[in-house]
Amino acid sequence: MLVFAGLPLVPLVHVVTLNETLWRVGSGLTAAVVMVLVAGFGAAWEKDSAHTGLFQRGALILGLGWLGALCVHLMP
Repeated sequence: MLVFAGLPLVPLVHVVTLNETLWRVGSGLTAAVVMVLVAGFGAAWEKDSAHTGLFQRGALILGLGWLGALCVHLMP
């Protein structure tokens, strides 16, 4: 649960801390989409939907993909 709560927050923090405009916009978009996917995951979980896993995987792939890209970007 902590991963799904924190995953959208990390890009939001980087919206204000990163200097490059492209990374700021990308971080904001990533945070917004991950928040929507996490909310969709929660709603699908409550309805016991067959698509619950799609929301979960989408949030994880996008959020962790962004984090990996940021790590590569910040490497010296």
